[in-house]
Amino acid sequence: MQKAAIKPKGFSFSKKQIVGLVIGVAAGVAMYLAPIGGIEPAAQTQLAITLLALAFWACGVLPAPVTGAIYMALILLLGASDAPTVFSGWTNPGGSLWLIIAAFLLAAGVEGTGLARRIAYAISSLKFIKDFRTLIVGVALMELVFALIIPSVFARTFMILVVVQELCKAIGINERDTKVLGLACFALAIPTMIVFLTAEPALNSVVVSFTGMEISWVGWFVQFGIPQLFFLVLMAALLMVVFKPTGEVKIDSMVCREKLAEMGGLSKKEAMMVAWLAIMIVFWLTCSLFGISLAWGTLFLVCAMFCPGINVLDGRALGSIPAGTLIFVTCTMAIGSVGAATGMNEWLANLILPSSFPSSIFLIVLFIAFLSMAVHLIVGSVMATVVVVLPIMLAFNSQMGFGIESAAIVFISFQVLAGHFLLSMHQAPIATGMEKAGFTDKEVLRLGIPLTVAIFIQELVLVGWLFVIGLL
Repeated sequence: MQKAAIKPKGFSFSKKQIVGLVIGVAAGVAMYLAPIGGIEPAAQTQLAITLLALAFWACGVLPAPVTGAIYMALILLLGASDAPTVFSGWTNPGGSLWLIIAAFLLAAGVEGTGLARRIAYAISSLKFIKDFRTLIVGVALMELVFALIIPSVFARTFMILVVVQELCKAIGINERDTKVLGLACFALAIPTMIVFLTAEPALNSVVVSFTGMEISWVGWFVQFGIPQLFFLVLMAALLMVVFKPTGEVKIDSMVCREKLAEMGGLSKKEAMMVAWLAIMIVFWLTCSLFGISLAWGTLFLVCAMFCPGINVLDGRALGSIPAGTLIFVTCTMAIGSVGAATGMNEWLANLILPSSFPSSIFLIVLFIAFLSMAVHLIVGSVMATVVVVLPIMLAFNSQMGFGIESAAIVFISFQVLAGHFLLSMHQAPIATGMEKAGFTDKEVLRLGIPLTVAIFIQELVLVGWLFVIGLL
């Protein structure tokens, strides 16, 4: 009997991937060869490569970093730009990519010492956490505290999920409600990852680069972070309204207190980590006063944690630095910097934007929000959408002569891009948490539909705040 051929792993593609591959290649080649007037050859070449990359990212044809590497290679091979412009993310004065490296090392220290789990149990044991709704409030509180001390949304959210699932199992919460609480862990990570500049530096650093300003840690929190506290409350309220518990949920805080007691007293490494976190937070609060770069200062302090006598970090922590993330972020920064150099950003703005527009701030905000949301729903990736949409919005402000501060335009557009979703593909934290937490796109869509209305409420809150601080 003839043996069936063994299908090699790694060569199977879904229909969605095949469609994305065909559309991406076809759109890229068509744009590259099309006789388009009024566009520079370098800009047309970049636009062709960008269309290919966006299709690949939207359909998951290849891992996002691989598509990013292909993008940068094609830009250089086809002569659309030079290496210094493509890799400017590594050499810009803000040190954006170096801040990301420092952030992942710091997150590895907080998680590796066990301090993160201790804090999570301490918050879960608070007496006000008694039922399903108050547990959602507890998760929101954990996300907010961890956003301050663990500068990686994935590291802190998976840690919170583990604690929540352990608690659900210990007190007998049913499977459906456990999945909803798992979704809460990742949905509530969305507003908290933009409260602090260091909460998700890979994304937030890119956004800062578009403002044209050197925004400090305190400056980010004052201008953009404070309104996100309202967004956190809004997201928690949506979860409570949309998902009612299907069974009785009574939470005994003693369960978490017992788990906290099992961990024993604060270890030497945990105590050292607490000390370094205090130093780090003080530095973030004061670095702008002394003219010290946030990125370079943070990198120096994190590297000091490897020193003998401190030993909070060791060589194993270097394994926590994700090469894929760095490649992807380098690419997204390159789309913006190369687009400015080739003229692609300006050409797209002239093509998409109206020739005139009313100067009403209300209509301007609505236009920015709707256009940002529309592109995000198609592209999917927040990071990829940011580098496409923000230059267009800035050009819109410039061409119409509104005179609005660039930072305000960036924040208004970014609020929608960073906060909205309908499916898991629209938010990386939710997409990465689906398998582990057990929820599906059905639950995500159920939350995403009312969020579509709520995000406009959040835009009004943000705009009101920008008026208060004088940025509008």
